[in-house]
Amino acid sequence: MNTNKKKFSEILVVSVGVTPQIITETLWYYTYEDIRKFDRIFLLTTSIGKDKIITELYDNGWLKKLEKALSVSKGTFVIDEKDIIVLSDIDGNELEDIRTSKDSEDMMMHVFSIMKDLTNDPNERLTIVIAGGRKTMPATLALAASIYGRRQDEMVHVMVNDDLFWKEDWFFPTDPKDNQQEIEISKLPYLRMKNFITGINVENPLEAVSITQARLDELSPLTKVKIAGSRIIVDGNEYRFPPAEMQLWRFMARKKLEHCVREDLEFCGSCNECFSTQDELRDEFDNGIADEYFQIVKEGSASWDTREEQLEKRDHFEMDSRLRELKSKLKRNIRASVLDPRVYNQIQVIDEPINNDSLDKGSGFRVDKNALSIDE
Repeated sequence: MNTNKKKFSEILVVSVGVTPQIITETLWYYTYEDIRKFDRIFLLTTSIGKDKIITELYDNGWLKKLEKALSVSKGTFVIDEKDIIVLSDIDGNELEDIRTSKDSEDMMMHVFSIMKDLTNDPNERLTIVIAGGRKTMPATLALAASIYGRRQDEMVHVMVNDDLFWKEDWFFPTDPKDNQQEIEISKLPYLRMKNFITGINVENPLEAVSITQARLDELSPLTKVKIAGSRIIVDGNEYRFPPAEMQLWRFMARKKLEHCVREDLEFCGSCNECFSTQDELRDEFDNGIADEYFQIVKEGSASWDTREEQLEKRDHFEMDSRLRELKSKLKRNIRASVLDPRVYNQIQVIDEPINNDSLDKGSGFRVDKNALSIDE
C-alpha cells in the first residue's frame, strides 16, 4: 500500500475521442496498482465524445461498476460535468469532430489555453494521458503539455491488448490475473518548458512555441568557434577586440584546447577545471598571455615593441591591477559587440568557483573545447 505523504494535489487530464474506455482503464490502473488517487479529473473531448462519455460512464454505469470492481467507496471517482471540456472554435462553438485544418487550429488554441491555466498552481501535479481522440488531439495536448510543463508533471500513454481496444463492452479488467486483460501505462519522457515563457502573456500557441524555440536556440552549443588574430569568428560573424584584451581570451582558449585537465570528458559540459585563477593569470601575464599578444600584433610594430619593453617590469600589484582592468574591458566589449544571446552566453568571460567548491574563482568561458580552433 502506498503510504507516502501526499506532496501534490493530483490532477488527471485525458484526451478522449469516442472510446471513453481510456478513462476507466487509466483509473483502474492507478487505483489497482495503488499509485495515485486523483483529486480532480479533466476530460478534453468533442461534443460527440462528451455524449459518449455521459452515456457510458453514467447512463450505463461504468464508473460505478469500476468502483465496485476495485472495492472502493461509492463516489471515489468524481468527474464534474464542467470538467468534461468540449473543445470549441474561436467563436465558442463546440466542435463535433476534428476533421479539417480549421478544426485543428481552433482545437489547438483551446487546448493551449486549458493547459496554460492548469499549470499555474505549483502545488498541483498533472498526469496527462494522450491516448484518446483523433491523432491531432493527443499530439496537440502533448505539445501544450511540453510548452507549459513543470518538473512535477507526467505524460503517459495507456496500452491494452489489441483484441480489447475496440470491444465496446470492455472498460477494465474483469480478472486482474488474466494477461490478456493487462493494462499498461507507459510514462513518456518529454521536455518541460514552462520556465521559458513564465511571466510572458502569450495567448497564441504559435507565439508560445516560437518564444520557447527561440530561448532553446539561445542555449544550443556553438559548434565552430575560430580564433584568428584578434578576431573571434562564429557562424561567419566576426567579433574583433583590442589585442591587449584579446590576449586574455586567446590564453583561456589555448588552455582549454591544449591543456585540458579532464581528457576523460568528451565534452566540457559544466566542467570548469581549465578556468584560470587571478594568481595564474598574473603569473602568466608576461609568459603565456604575452605569447598570445605577439600572435596578434605584427613583429616590429610599435605595439610589439611596447609590450616587449614592459615584460618583467611590472611589480605584483601593478600587474594585478592591469589584469583586472583588461578583463573588465574585455567583458564590457563582448557585452557591447555580441548581440546574439546564444553567442554571447558562450563566449563571454565568466568568473566562478572552480569545481563549485573552491574558494578561488576562475575565469573562462562556456565554448566547448571541441568547437575551438586557433588559426596560427
